[in-house]
Amino acid sequence: MESKTSRLPSLFISHGDVGQTLNPETQLYKCLDKYAKDNKLRSRIKTAIIISGHWEEKQVTINLNPHPKLVHDHPGRWLYKYNFSLDTNVELAKQIHQKLLDNKIQAKTTTSEDIDHGGWGGLFCLYDIGEQQKAFQSNTKYAPQIVQVSLHSGMDTAFHYKIGQILEQFRDENTIIINSGQSTHSFTYWHHPQFTEWSKEWEKCLLQIITDKDEKKRKDAIIAIKQHKLYNYMHHSDDHFMPLLVSLGTSQYPGNLICLEQQHTFMSSCYQFL
Repeated sequence: MESKTSRLPSLFISHGDVGQTLNPETQLYKCLDKYAKDNKLRSRIKTAIIISGHWEEKQVTINLNPHPKLVHDHPGRWLYKYNFSLDTNVELAKQIHQKLLDNKIQAKTTTSEDIDHGGWGGLFCLYDIGEQQKAFQSNTKYAPQIVQVSLHSGMDTAFHYKIGQILEQFRDENTIIINSGQSTHSFTYWHHPQFTEWSKEWEKCLLQIITDKDEKKRKDAIIAIKQHKLYNYMHHSDDHFMPLLVSLGTSQYPGNLICLEQQHTFMSSCYQFL
């Protein structure tokens, strides 16, 4: 096994309102851009395993589409000029599929999935999306290869933690895991006058759980998170939160907060797991 320091991290990224998140003038983008540069991620990453809150299936599904295209399904109109495709590490994708099967996880593959802003939004928090467009047009390389792994539509917390434990085996000095979701994601309550304060309280709770040095306490607390009094106020559905469960499963160590910023009325946090 790689040492804790030599392996690339597993990340939880709140992709948020992607038109704001990828805007170079916003604090969230500046924070993640600095993190990527400080850790020399762009020169180190060869493959990014991506788990997105935007892709769920009745069976965990691995995308074998060799060149998934960007799908624009968001209100950030300034991003619609980007029209490149990404490259899938098909061999690694097949290995991940087999490892899931070996661990008694019902899993399948597809060759038809593209990538929407839940997936590429997380990736291009770490890379310059404009540079990728230039590279695509000149037939050169910039962004790493990817492997997309779906969530399971049952949205079970313990199940997704286990998925993280399985994917952790593929994290090494060239392979990063990007879990792209949202720490707070509620279309139901986000206009409530107290929502920002609720969101701040919620983020304090998450920080306490994620940074707890006791691995069993961390695991038990995050698996039971849906019982928290604020959960149903912070999430109108489970999909954007499940990538955080995967994140915690990918490491035996507590997470480290990368950044916590406000978007609109809600807070967005990002974490590193070594």
